[in-house]
Amino acid sequence: MNQFLFKPDNYTEWSTSSLNKIEKVIESCITEEHLDSAKTMVDHFILTLAINESYPDNQVQDISKQLYLCLNLKRNKL
Repeated sequence: MNQFLFKPDNYTEWSTSSLNKIEKVIESCITEEHLDSAKTMVDHFILTLAINESYPDNQVQDISKQLYLCLNLKRNKL
């Protein structure tokens, strides 16, 4: 299967709902493997934000830092 990045028709709505879903996934992680999958979601989300250029670079960086902080805090709780 080929993987590719895309820009949904309603990008703003998509990015907001994706961010909410990622936060819920991180909170629901109970194993390291599950957390690794959540990290992959974060990686892809940040890459999509950066490539689509709908958000300023500093905002993408802030979102990225916050998501990776959430991942690290959850990892420390496991």
